[in-house]
Amino acid sequence: MFPEFKIVSIDALNKSVIGSLNRTEQGSEHWIDENWIGSLLQGTTIAFGRWFKEDSLWRFAFDEKDWGKLSLSPRVVVYALDGYWGERVELVYDKGISWQKAHFVIADSVDHVHCDIC
Repeated sequence: MFPEFKIVSIDALNKSVIGSLNRTEQGSEHWIDENWIGSLLQGTTIAFGRWFKEDSLWRFAFDEKDWGKLSLSPRVVVYALDGYWGERVELVYDKGISWQKAHFVIADSVDHVHCDIC
């Protein structure tokens, strides 16, 4: 599945968590690096922030609005996603979005369109 982030400690003052990653790649893509935007996924809840390297560990600093969304404590393991895929996972799990089946009609030399997930 996705890279796993194991929480070692919580820094409530800086709205961040420190932990270890089992890898920084997903498939052939590099997903996590210094100062990169990313997200943590716990169940169907996703929180966004930014990654920072701290010696052999990583710090995930939450976006202000996402601090407290996840139930984190030391030894908890969550999935780590890059910013691109995190946004798409959020679309799928967001209970505020009402998906409706739609019939696609080809218009003026357009043979397809992409939804927000694509």
